[in-house]
Formats: sequence, C-alpha cells, structure tokens
Amino acid sequence: MFKKLHILLSFITISVLITVLIFPQNIISASLKGLLIWYKNVIPSLFIFMIGTTILSLTGFSYYLGKLFKNIMKPIFSVSPECAFPWITGLIAGCPFGAKVVSDLYKNGEISKRDAQLTLSFINTNGPIFIIGTIASSMLNYTQAGYFLIFILFISSISTSFIFRFIYNTKDNYYCLNKTFKTKNTSIGVIIKTAICSSSETIIMIGGFIVLFSVLTEAFEIWNIIYFIYKPLNYFFNISYEYIYSIFSGILEVTYGCEKISLWDCDLFIKMIFIGLIIGFGGISINIQTISVFSDTDLSPLLYIISRLINSLFTVLYIILFYGIFEKTIQKAVPTVLILQGTANFSDLYIIPSFFIIILSFIFCIKNTM
Repeated sequence: MFKKLHILLSFITISVLITVLIFPQNIISASLKGLLIWYKNVIPSLFIFMIGTTILSLTGFSYYLGKLFKNIMKPIFSVSPECAFPWITGLIAGCPFGAKVVSDLYKNGEISKRDAQLTLSFINTNGPIFIIGTIASSMLNYTQAGYFLIFILFISSISTSFIFRFIYNTKDNYYCLNKTFKTKNTSIGVIIKTAICSSSETIIMIGGFIVLFSVLTEAFEIWNIIYFIYKPLNYFFNISYEYIYSIFSGILEVTYGCEKISLWDCDLFIKMIFIGLIIGFGGISINIQTISVFSDTDLSPLLYIISRLINSLFTVLYIILFYGIFEKTIQKAVPTVLILQGTANFSDLYIIPSFFIIILSFIFCIKNTM
C-alpha cells in the first residue's frame, strides 16, 4: 500500500517539476499567491496563538482547565476533562493547531489514545477570524453569515463526536493516564524557547503546504485534469465548468475554493451549502497539515479523514435545516466602515472575550490549588 502511494507521489512530483520547466511564470505566480496568503493571513492570526497555547500546554494548564470543564467533556464528547484544552484552542486558533495540542498531550501521557483519537474528530475546524473576517465579510459581503457558519460548525462537531464514538469503539479508559499533574522543574526561559521553536516549525510547515497546494491547483489546471472531471459531470448533471473548478479547488485548498464559490452568480443559500461542505471537510491541504502534526504518534490518519467526511455531511445537513430560520438575519450586508477597516474588528470581537475566558479559568485554577 505504502509502496504504491510512494510511486504515485513520485509521479506527481516529476510531473509538477516538468510543469515548472515548461510553464515557469504560471507556477511562480501560484507560489507567490500561496506565500502572500501565508504571510498576510496565517502568520498574524495563528502564530501568537501557537506560542501561547504551547506555553499553557508545557505548564500543565490543561489539567486545571479540565477541572473547569469536567462536567461537560465526558457527557457531550465522551472524552476526559483534559481534552477541554485542545477543544478551546481549536475553537479559537483553528486548524491544525488543535490537533497539535492533542498530539502534545497524548505524547506527554496526559490523555489516552482513545481521548486523542476522539478529540481529533471534533476539534479541527477553521478559526472564527477566518470564517467571519475572510469568508463572510471579504468574500460573501454578509457578516452574519460568518456567525451562522460558526454555529453550524459547532453543532456539526458535536454531532460528529457522537457518531464517531461508535465508529471508534475501544476499551481505553475515558480519563487521562496521569491523574495528577506534576509540575516539571523547567525554567521559564526553556518553556518560552521550546514554545517559540515548536510554533515556528509548525507555522513554516503550514506555509509550505499552502504554497505546495497553490502550485498543485495551478498544475491541475494546466494539465486539464479539472476539465476531464467536468466532462462526465456536465453530461449527466449539466453542471458548469466554473462550479466544478471552484469545488475541486476547495477540496484541495479551502481559501482558494471559497473565494471562487463566493463569485458564483447564484443564490446565497447555494453558496453557503458548498462553502459549508468545503469548510466541514477542511480541504486536502489542511487535512494533510493536520495529519503531519500527529504523524509521530500511533493515531490513525484514516479515522481522522473519516471524521472529516462525517463532519462535512453534518455541516451541509444543518445549513439546509437552519438556513430558512436565520435567512433574514444572515442576509445583512457588511457595513462600509467594516469593509474599509478589514478584519481587525472581528479579531477584537473574538480575541478579547477568548483571553477573558482563559484568564477566568486561570483564576479558577489558582483558587483550586490553594
């Protein structure tokens, strides 16, 4: 199996390299676009969260945060309380960092394999800043659509965790391996250095994947692969090339696909369905990034991909069910002042309350340790 995958990867790599030699300008433009997305959107919104949550993980904050959410995690998600930490960081920072926290906790022995595999099934969603600022505000021009998508993704993740616990039915313990957190004799300087180095490695890896899949998308268009997919679908379902290209691009890379879908000349409801499908799945680029994060563990990539497929189906289902209820609220255009100022307004709306919640949790933890 792995040998066949290696042969396929080698073939694709050789084909891309030949394409670079024949169409250098197209590939360079695609690479530059991927780099700009990473530089302008990913680094500013994710890097500081990566450093902060890594520091909290190294200081054992997950143990104390688990106390605060001990009555929520097991009944709703069927995992130990310590999994509250990757759940919250996944909601705030988005993918693939939630998976990185899960991997760190699992390698440190703070959660079991069952906890780690189940938590991976429901935490890996796009961050609220990306959904509200980039997709809803910049692409769709409907602010409330972002809040609606966040609501849909939240209930979809809960539904996915409920279904997935039956798929991954193991006899591992519900609770973490280390029942009591023990503070390690590590200096603050070492903790901060480790957090920065680890986060830098992850953010560079994410940038590499974004550039790689930007180039792959351009290469697939040059090779007319999308056209070969389009022909049979157009024959049976009369679907335009623009729609097929947008969906295919979204399956590869979320940001590029959502941008293309937002330009469709159709009802917002149709756009929301396909954007929800892409975000719910996460795109091949993000999913490979996530798998690479926990690749040095024995957690199953196949089970993770299955959970993403389930999550995408729930996302589409809930959009269809709830869109009619919130339609008037969703279709409120973004005020001009917010468009001019960019996404900083939305960042403030989420970052400030998020840090406020963490501070309250920290106070609660200190109180319980006295």
